[in-house]
Amino acid sequence: MKIPLLVAAVWAFLVQAEDTTSPLTFTYSTLTNHTVAPATTTYSLNSSIASSITTSGIGKKSSSYAHSAPTSYTVNPADLAYPSFSNVVGPLASSAPAPGLLNATQLAYEALALILQLKVANSTNCQTCKNVMSTVAARMKVQQETLSDIATPFCLPLQSFLPMPICIGLLKVGSTDIGGIFPAMDMQGDDDQIICAFMFGSCELPAPPQLDLHTLFKGTKKPAPRELSTCKKEPLKVLHISDYHLDMRYVVGSEANCTGPVCCRVFPYTNVSTPIGEPASLFGNYLCDTPEALATSVFRSVPRVTGYEWGDFSFGIFTGDLVSHDLWELTEPYVLSEELESYQQFFDGMGGVKLYPTLG
Repeated sequence: MKIPLLVAAVWAFLVQAEDTTSPLTFTYSTLTNHTVAPATTTYSLNSSIASSITTSGIGKKSSSYAHSAPTSYTVNPADLAYPSFSNVVGPLASSAPAPGLLNATQLAYEALALILQLKVANSTNCQTCKNVMSTVAARMKVQQETLSDIATPFCLPLQSFLPMPICIGLLKVGSTDIGGIFPAMDMQGDDDQIICAFMFGSCELPAPPQLDLHTLFKGTKKPAPRELSTCKKEPLKVLHISDYHLDMRYVVGSEANCTGPVCCRVFPYTNVSTPIGEPASLFGNYLCDTPEALATSVFRSVPRVTGYEWGDFSFGIFTGDLVSHDLWELTEPYVLSEELESYQQFFDGMGGVKLYPTLG
């Protein structure tokens, strides 16, 4: 969960709604007695908190954000299911896609050997890494999905410290993109030396390339600086939304202080009998992505936090990100559902302000 939403979480807890007669109702997953089950909570301010906030002098009293949204989307629970990964079977594991290339099992053992170098950078390990990467790139040129093919034999020896679904999932997610890039790289030059340095610690980083800026910008002139004049127009008020990262698999009461890359989850391989050190709250935790309760509550806090009514904003921009961080568990239905639900929350929460998704 990014810092902007974390800060907003504090405000969301205190100022849930501008209209205290309109409580928020959340349906979410919760971990109770080692079992994940649905639950519903209705949250509203008590009169004393509402009174103290209203008279605190923070910002202006805003108008209600309620309006008629142009769309209506309802999440299909089946779209939130975790993926299942099958083992590599058949000829992919025992034979190569072309003469002279390693099969999936051999290639996996070659890759594991790089890990066993224990990040010792020397000329021997560096050349070994380059040779292995050259072999991987050669196979990817013939068969782009090489990483998916070697996933199971590669991940099996690592499962004591890296769960199989995470390992296999990451290789499968990156298989198509990496399989298209590796064959175009110089695997005996600087390209591979950088890969081996960062991924396996087998090589030293190459020296940065020397750029001749006079040649690079030859024939161009530095533009003259523009003189700035004072603008008498009222500045536009633009609402900037970033790093939404809605987590539709968030589980209230699950471990919020985990050792994995994403917390506040109950994965299919999670040991639910393990005692919970820090239970995930309804409104989110620092090491977790954004639960629905926090996401929808943020919009009710915007007028109070910014000091402007919704009608004061000219427009909003959304610069990403949107999907949760569990890259190895993403499926097409889940990603589409996350996008549609997030945009629906934007429609419902922004008081009719136009929002422009942007890149860059």
